[in-house]
Amino acid sequence: MGPAPFAYQPWDEHGAPLPAGTRLPAVTLLHYELSLNFEDFTRALAGYALANEWGGGAWITIAGGRSAVVFAGTKATGDKTWYGWLKPAGAGEPCAEMELAGQFSLCRLADASSCPEADLRGCSGHNDFRGW
Repeated sequence: MGPAPFAYQPWDEHGAPLPAGTRLPAVTLLHYELSLNFEDFTRALAGYALANEWGGGAWITIAGGRSAVVFAGTKATGDKTWYGWLKPAGAGEPCAEMELAGQFSLCRLADASSCPEADLRGCSGHNDFRGW
């Protein structure tokens, strides 16, 4: 329910690169709860949505010694997110994957609560791109 950065050390104690295929030692820097474990978002990053995708990050240091951690990815925005399809008529109206109804909350409001039942519907004419 948020980014999970790990620190890796790709060199040995002498500063030489490790051999190809070496499993790099790693330290977990931050780890949120898995979304599969809980329906509520009490153990999540503030503003987290299931549609977020945090695919990368880096520790950046600039001249003068200032540094920051940067996360790269896609942040869900808007009033609703849903698991399903891109609605052909436009954004904002859920087009949920109704075959999965009852297995988990298919539609969430921006505050992480479930959408009203009236919003939980499928649509016709959608494409083949399914996801959050």
